[in-house]
Amino acid sequence: MKMSILALIICLLNPRVLVASDHTDEAQHLKTAYLKNNHFVAQLPDPNSGKASGIGKQLSSHFSSHSEPAVTGRVVLAEFQGLFRLKVASTDNLLYQQQPFRVNIDASVSDGVFHIYSPVEMDFWQMAKLFVDRPDTQRPTDDQWLLRGYVVTTVDAGQTVTTSATLSPMANEYQLLIYTNQTASDVQLIFR
Repeated sequence: MKMSILALIICLLNPRVLVASDHTDEAQHLKTAYLKNNHFVAQLPDPNSGKASGIGKQLSSHFSSHSEPAVTGRVVLAEFQGLFRLKVASTDNLLYQQQPFRVNIDASVSDGVFHIYSPVEMDFWQMAKLFVDRPDTQRPTDDQWLLRGYVVTTVDAGQTVTTSATLSPMANEYQLLIYTNQTASDVQLIFR
């Protein structure tokens, strides 16, 4: 890294400037890499547009204070349109209510294309603390290092896509957010 003489003198007089620079550079690197490797969107498409027909479920969910929550089984949708919130699990266990958790899914569709929206909240400033020698103790006042939104996984007709997704908590229910801007037919979701 090239530094001007003035910048070097400032760093020698105030080493916090160099620490902040390293921390900022690492946070920027982490955020850039994350956005490069994931299809991220800040908002959901029209949240009131979803409908589905021919839903068949064979699901089992497990919520325990001694292990991570889990969902296994299969869901079939004959057809769906728009943004559909598919109820995958529910619990009366207060330890898990409003707490998102991840599931592994094999997704396929016979006709059309659909997308799985997985909610994410990433704090790259906090993550960068793990990778720098001397983390900056003062967090920037802006939220440029905080990323809230959705990672989108696309499922094309005739393909099986293996992915993991975060279920969206809604009271005591957990929903998988799926979307198509047309009609998707014969959708299969296998939870492992």
